[in-house]
Amino acid sequence: LYTILQLVILAGIGFVLKRFAGWQQDFFQRLSRFLVTYALPLYLFTGIARTKLDSLSGAGLFPLFALAILGVGLGVSLLLFSLVRFRAGDRRAGVALATFGNAAYLPLSIIAIFQLTVPKLADRLGGNYPALYVGAFLLTFSPLLWSAGNLILTRRSGRIRVTQIVTPPFIGVAAGFIVVITGLGPLTMNQQLPLYPVFRALEMLGNVTFPMILVCLGAMIADLRFGSTIRKEMVAMAVLVSGVRFLFLPALFFAAFYLFRLSEHLSAAQLWVLYLEVTAPPATNLSVMAGSAGVNEHNTAFTLLVTYVAYMVILPFELLLFLSLPGIVPPGAI
Repeated sequence: LYTILQLVILAGIGFVLKRFAGWQQDFFQRLSRFLVTYALPLYLFTGIARTKLDSLSGAGLFPLFALAILGVGLGVSLLLFSLVRFRAGDRRAGVALATFGNAAYLPLSIIAIFQLTVPKLADRLGGNYPALYVGAFLLTFSPLLWSAGNLILTRRSGRIRVTQIVTPPFIGVAAGFIVVITGLGPLTMNQQLPLYPVFRALEMLGNVTFPMILVCLGAMIADLRFGSTIRKEMVAMAVLVSGVRFLFLPALFFAAFYLFRLSEHLSAAQLWVLYLEVTAPPATNLSVMAGSAGVNEHNTAFTLLVTYVAYMVILPFELLLFLSLPGIVPPGAI
């Protein structure tokens, strides 16, 4: 409950500042650009650089998990949206929103806040490993979001720029992996060497990511515009997207957990990150793509608003369901 309250309060601050306090959109755009370009990559870099070489084997599964989740989400979305009458552009928007989840900001924010709220489970659910696992997930997810996701949503293939694939978070993840693989990690964390204060300064800068990104998320929700008329197609799209993101994919996770006995093959930290990726609401970057292309803006904005509000409501129940799985929480831990 405390985890959810912190998420709601931080996002609520951004919402209030944008909607009622008159803070300009330019401020939040600059702050968001700083977080995406510098703070988040630094968080991912320092978090991954702190891990040990033998932990990379556990991270190697997450690019495959990303492909599997996107593949299943795309298949189910295409099926569902073919059963309901939509205009072609609306159908594409719905499929993109149901397929691509918020793979970085929300999972990492929940992980960071949850570890502070329930410190007894911090080591059990991974310590620094979640940054490693989310980073590995992004190595596959991020390029596909900006290429395939953009194509599905806008139907504009165009020429994919290198900067769309090699994004700052991607660079942060890759740099972190290089430090681990080359064995440079101990050099950056040895207090007797000059690299240590540099590493710690970068780490402190990266740690501002999550409270600020939630404030920016609240401001983004406050700025969503979907016109004065809510059409039934918009409601239908929001319902179908919510069904895929919050019902079908989580149900598939629980089915796989028991059917394949995942707790015997994956650690609690791996399952924790995988679960947060499966249950995340749609990626907010889809709104940026729709706005830049000038297509499907209203439907995308309305669906994002509905799904993020719904996510805040159902998240406590999702967390309780996960923590109730056998093998996740040791007896007496909470």
